[in-house]
Amino acid sequence: MIQISRIRFNALAGYSRHPRALAMGEEVGWYAHPDERLVAVLIRDREDGDYAGNIMVRDRMLRYRSVWVDQFSAGKDKARKRLAKKIIELSRLPSEKFWQADEKSKPINFYDVVNPQKPVHPTFETLSKDEVWSPARGLIASMMRYHEDPDHNFIEQFQTTAFDARLWELYLFAALTEAGYIFDREHAAPDLDCQGLFGGFTVEAVTVNPTLKDGKIISPELPDNPDELIDYRRNYLPTKFSGPLTNKLSKEYWKKHSHMAKRPFVIAIQDFHMPGAMSWSGSALADYLFGYRHEPRYNSDGTLEIIPERIVQHVWGTKVVQSGFFFLPEAENVSAVLWNAGGTLSKFNRMGKLAGFGSRQVHMTRTGTCVDHDLNAAEPLRFAFDVDAPDYLETWCEGMSVFHNPRALIPLAEYLVPHVQHHHLLPDGQIESNCPPFQPIGEHTFMTLIDAPSGGKRRAIV
Repeated sequence: MIQISRIRFNALAGYSRHPRALAMGEEVGWYAHPDERLVAVLIRDREDGDYAGNIMVRDRMLRYRSVWVDQFSAGKDKARKRLAKKIIELSRLPSEKFWQADEKSKPINFYDVVNPQKPVHPTFETLSKDEVWSPARGLIASMMRYHEDPDHNFIEQFQTTAFDARLWELYLFAALTEAGYIFDREHAAPDLDCQGLFGGFTVEAVTVNPTLKDGKIISPELPDNPDELIDYRRNYLPTKFSGPLTNKLSKEYWKKHSHMAKRPFVIAIQDFHMPGAMSWSGSALADYLFGYRHEPRYNSDGTLEIIPERIVQHVWGTKVVQSGFFFLPEAENVSAVLWNAGGTLSKFNRMGKLAGFGSRQVHMTRTGTCVDHDLNAAEPLRFAFDVDAPDYLETWCEGMSVFHNPRALIPLAEYLVPHVQHHHLLPDGQIESNCPPFQPIGEHTFMTLIDAPSGGKRRAIV
């Protein structure tokens, strides 16, 4: 039996954990057989302080399933020794011994192309072959053993026409699992039916995609002129957010799906309209959702004042959209909009690195801007982290923002999505934001691949 990190355990088997398990017991140690066919967790009972072990083994679909739970007894060392002895005993049994009757299929190699007739998405091609992305590749392969696919087209779309959209869904699956939810997959829509200890909600994922003309992607160029750049952010970006959000509004899920009754409904959106867009377009999303723009101004005494300005519409060329998504007809059925600028492939690569997946030659540095908690600060702080540092930590939910609908018929309680930034519109047009200690706003990951034989390096900027 070897000891593994909690991050490694979560990446391998965390998707099998029921929320009640953490409520009843505190996990104090994570272990595995050297070949990781078996993993285990040592638990301390929160009420009486006794210890017990739980062993999980891969089933036919390579998902970890609990096969042995020890009786609680006093003494951590005693419980750990019993756990180690049982792991050795179970490791001698063949894999077929642990197969269960409810597996729906055989395991799938996620990176085998399922539809050779369609062109493979270039980012999927890079992910599946490039050593730089090997941490993400290993992490996603492990995760996909647990991700249910009600429409039976997830893998094909991930490999071909909808890589970004499917990656965003995978991010939400990972982040909300980390937040303590399991998912009811009986319904195909909305995308995620989240069920946790303190309640639940449904989530529909959507992405802002590049503009297409005659079947070809039209990539906009950021203006060089400062005034034009301001116009781009104030008008073009909101028109891009408007399309997918109002389209989801028109679906009227709350009228068609009875399981959504009396439960919050959240739209989770990510911006892929051009490479790296999500790292700087979040403020435009807030403007469009609330229908207010906020300008900082320093008073004569040096104190910062935020001036709210009501926005009526956004105009870009011949396109005109009404501002204030939350104030559109029927929008009261949307409880909140969720966003994370960091919910990208780079996040998967960093989390995969932390969990021990991929090539050891991959090194990463994470840089960006984050919220400055000084109430008199108008600009964000800058940060830089060495992802390979022994003390580096990161979570899936880190960087997430939830914009709450002031007109929601069924509000989303903040405690349902903990440890993230929550934004509320006040009657005077100001925004009240409840923010965790570290809240990244925009970021980049610099990846260095070290060539071990020569000691040389090559660098990719993501």
